[in-house]
Amino acid sequence: MFPQKAEVTVTPGKGDYAVVLHGLEWIGNKTAKTAEFLAGEGYATVLIRYPSRDLTPDEVIRNHVLPAIKENCTAPGKRSISSVTLWAAS
Repeated sequence: MFPQKAEVTVTPGKGDYAVVLHGLEWIGNKTAKTAEFLAGEGYATVLIRYPSRDLTPDEVIRNHVLPAIKENCTAPGKRSISSVTLWAAS
């Protein structure tokens, strides 16, 4: 089921940030497994789940992704933010 508002899970790490997003289709726990893998590689991960069926891509970015990044990617010394988006294969 798609969340009605953004759900953000942060895993601290010593490296730069990796923001993990899902595509239009919800991919279950694949995003969480990806975030877990990246955390194991040293990234500080920010997993953002958002209502992808009710909003345009611009609304998703403006209302969910950017606020989550601004709120959670604030640690001094981390310079880079990379994103990973998972798309469902048909």
